[in-house]
Amino acid sequence: MIYNLSNETLSVKVCDTGAALISIKRHNKEYFRRSYDILDGWAFNLFPIIGRLNQGIYTYQGNIYKMQRNGFLHLVDFDLVENNQDAISFESKYNDYTLNMYPFKFLLNVTYNLIKNKIQIAYTVINLDDKPIYFSLGAKPGFNAPIRYGLDFDDYYIKFHEPRSIARLELDSSYLLSGKVTPFELMEGKILPLSHRLFDNDALIFENTSRAIFLETALDPKSVKISYPDMPYVALWKTPKTTAPFLCIEPWAGLPSHSLKIDDIESKKGVICLDEKQEYKNIWSIEIN
Repeated sequence: MIYNLSNETLSVKVCDTGAALISIKRHNKEYFRRSYDILDGWAFNLFPIIGRLNQGIYTYQGNIYKMQRNGFLHLVDFDLVENNQDAISFESKYNDYTLNMYPFKFLLNVTYNLIKNKIQIAYTVINLDDKPIYFSLGAKPGFNAPIRYGLDFDDYYIKFHEPRSIARLELDSSYLLSGKVTPFELMEGKILPLSHRLFDNDALIFENTSRAIFLETALDPKSVKISYPDMPYVALWKTPKTTAPFLCIEPWAGLPSHSLKIDDIESKKGVICLDEKQEYKNIWSIEIN
């Protein structure tokens, strides 16, 4: 089922399958780009893994578990908890389906709240198990680029909120982490001009960034801002080796697997460990300017 949220500035659509954001409009202009092929892995909310697992598997206490990329939320119908004109909340709980691939008991709440020209997204994970649970968490919002008709993808750039010496986590040919981390040069310490060729080898994954990022052009005042204060990584992605007119700006609390090993989820790089009966919360936002 699709739900509508609106205020004086934004009109937003959210689906209970995956608790996924599927549309963002301001002044009747669509900013959001969604994939209709959800089975191909374009999930919006990413849990309990991000990206790919080496050989599609991981281990926990000596047992092997299979999971497709980006986890399983895009195949889960969430329960509606609260629905107001400008806010909506969903939740999903472990079940036999999830326990087969993820042996932990959890409750996940996803809440969207419209605040003027901003969509605030809050994730809450509650450990319902009698042991620590391990997970990664993130999102894969895609935006039309160009935003304005008549412009090109190459007219846009990514701007980080403040100058930083950021680093790129390199991927191998299987789109897994190679283990190589390299400094990434930005114009003026914060500008990354966009081009389709930039994504020929799949996603750009960055660490040590400022925790806010803009999609902008000098040719139009319209822009998108993603703020992710508690996400240590951000990825940029579009379909490799195409001229598809969109860009995903993905805040991550977690990482794909390494190419040289099968991950033990307890020691996976970037994994979150949540003790029994504890709660984890992460809030990020999309601002349409």
